[in-house]
Amino acid sequence: MKTITKQFALATLVYLFLFLIDNLVELLLIQEAGEKTTLTAVKMLTVMQDGVLYTNFSGHLGIIVTYALFLFLWGFIYYRFIYKHDAFPFENLLFWR
Repeated sequence: MKTITKQFALATLVYLFLFLIDNLVELLLIQEAGEKTTLTAVKMLTVMQDGVLYTNFSGHLGIIVTYALFLFLWGFIYYRFIYKHDAFPFENLLFWR
């Protein structure tokens, strides 16, 4: 149980770091008014008023879906390739073994 909690915390920290980097890069690349969607599913709406760019961020269900997908992939890769015990914890879920 400790291993699962540690991996969940580590995966969350890595996702948060990637989330911040992705949004920062997209924010710095904005050149004109328009709408962009980042890799982590954040919608950025940029509007120009009086020669100034204003940016609005919008979160929606896509953020939760990308986070859940990232956690699933992290857990699968960890337990499939890194976890060095004889029994794979999700043995009954893998049909190709």
